[in-house]
Amino acid sequence: MSQDSHIPSSTTRPPDLARVSFPHRVLAHTGLIPSEGRPGICEWLYVALSELIPAASEFRPRPWCPRCTAIPPRGGPACPARAGSVAWTVHGEGAASVYDDAMVHVWPLTLRDGELALRPLRRRDRADFERLRERNRDWLRPWDATDPDRPARQIPSATLRRWNEQQARLGLYLPLMITVRGRVVGQITAGPIQYGALRSAVLGYWIDRDQAGAGLVPRSVALVIDHLFAELGIHRIEVTVRPENASSLRVVQKLHLRPEGLRRSAIHVDGTWRDHLVFALTAEEIATGHDGRGVLARLHREFPPDTPAG
Repeated sequence: MSQDSHIPSSTTRPPDLARVSFPHRVLAHTGLIPSEGRPGICEWLYVALSELIPAASEFRPRPWCPRCTAIPPRGGPACPARAGSVAWTVHGEGAASVYDDAMVHVWPLTLRDGELALRPLRRRDRADFERLRERNRDWLRPWDATDPDRPARQIPSATLRRWNEQQARLGLYLPLMITVRGRVVGQITAGPIQYGALRSAVLGYWIDRDQAGAGLVPRSVALVIDHLFAELGIHRIEVTVRPENASSLRVVQKLHLRPEGLRRSAIHVDGTWRDHLVFALTAEEIATGHDGRGVLARLHREFPPDTPAG
């Protein structure tokens, strides 16, 4: 497994979120106070509500602009930050128009490849998810990211789900469960996702020990990379792996991620700062078909579905 990037941190949240009060968000939404270039006020309102009312996380917002995170009104004038440029075209809750430098983020989403599906964590997954993590505690401990201040910290699944939802709706993370025929067997997360001049994302993942070696992780990583490249316009993805993690090294090798060297004391894992090898792939390095499949298509060519892919 790569490091599991599911531990909430204030440094990964939008810096304005802690500074903008709920009343300010509401007043800005009504036009009484300008939002001053802050991320779309509708999204702030969603975050505030979801913190107060967990059920609010089930609401599904319309697509948003990754540049300013504004949510377009139905019918579609141009993005407030891009007035006079490309206008939104909203089809119900589907994808909107693409700007000249960024794609449209839609959440929740599901990515599929045969019996494999990547989808958000749901409330009804709580018991199964907690049992899965407990059963794999020793298996995952050497690779799980930890909090430097509280290495033994265990985050409640309800808190994790709400945080994941907030980050996902803001477009900063894609936290997805790895499921096989509806059963949760692991997790894959893309994040932080950065737009603008960087256009990059970092991937982390883990899998149930009983499912290791069945080829599910390479397929999951390939699905997410293809989505990031084809749908979100991300230019570069990165995976960091501890040198001792032979299973995860096989995954990046199967997917032809380019080795970029060693980062000393890069991530706090299993109670201390650990060295990590860096692997990356850019959009120019893979040919993507009209169906948006590039990395996954290559994986299937080289390792047909009935051949374990590591």
